[in-house]
Amino acid sequence: MQTETYFGAKIYHSNFDDVVISAVQAGVVPHIWGPPGVGKSARVYALAGLIDHEVFELRAALRDAIDLRGSIEVIDGLTHNAPPAELPQEGCPPTLMFVDELQQAHKSVTAPLGQLIYERRLGDYRLPDNVVIIAASNRTCDRAGANQMLSHTASRMVHFELVPDANHWLEWARENDIDERITDFINYRNDYVYKFDPKAKEPAFACLRSWEMLSKMIKGQYDNDVIRTLAEGTVGREASAEFMVYVECLAMLPSLDAIIADPDSVEVPQEMDIQFAVQAALSRRSDEANIDNVWKFVSRLRDEFSSIWFTDTNARKTASNPFNLSDCPVYPAIVNAHKNNLAGANF
Repeated sequence: MQTETYFGAKIYHSNFDDVVISAVQAGVVPHIWGPPGVGKSARVYALAGLIDHEVFELRAALRDAIDLRGSIEVIDGLTHNAPPAELPQEGCPPTLMFVDELQQAHKSVTAPLGQLIYERRLGDYRLPDNVVIIAASNRTCDRAGANQMLSHTASRMVHFELVPDANHWLEWARENDIDERITDFINYRNDYVYKFDPKAKEPAFACLRSWEMLSKMIKGQYDNDVIRTLAEGTVGREASAEFMVYVECLAMLPSLDAIIADPDSVEVPQEMDIQFAVQAALSRRSDEANIDNVWKFVSRLRDEFSSIWFTDTNARKTASNPFNLSDCPVYPAIVNAHKNNLAGANF
């Protein structure tokens, strides 16, 4: 039986900041492994904002040795390397040096990079004390040109593998304004959050990066022909076809205003995809004023969809949406209705 290659402790979008900041604050260099499009770079840039650091990105795969060591100059008959001016200098603001694509770099580059990362110097150059370092690479199994990391290099970093888990990504996506059609679709079809086949010939594939790109393009766009073309070019043919089935069913939803006004008068759709779509839409519309009527309608849906509504609505409290389902008088009745489906869950 084939065993899974281990690249480091598994981390997710939801706990990335807490874990990696702990390493950085301890003066340890974290190395983030992960397949293409999993969001490594995006998470590092977001983390830099959290700790109020500027980002200096050093893309290792695009460098050669002279880029790092600098050109040679002769002073008093002795040769010196003039370090590149782009490297952080004394007096710079707090900076996160992001060494990306470390294992895609040529071996002539990894040696000086290793000195910079582990010894914080390059010849006469010294990295300022207020610079922290994070490195990242694709895995060797991704066919992305990554080289095997030497053991003496590996032992000087702490290793994490960023995993494309749908539930963890959805927590992040809802906080970061990803289009609701995408978050609802991924919530319905978790298997499409990430579909990368290194042997596939089609360039577009579903990944966290491509869903985020698609979200930016379809914000405010409701022409399904345009959305279909954008989706196919971004997440690939298979994922876009499934996504469009969901998008097109949104036009068949019963009126949400009618449900909220008089839930008993609205017929429950029989199609499962429409039941899923209507519970997702109602989850977003739920608030203290309408929760009783929303629940009256949701309780008539299939058990699995009313359970999804409960889980999602219960988790939607954010800084921008302070609605808390557990504070509502109807909450105990909702929990009681789902006690069999949600046995063992913590709410």
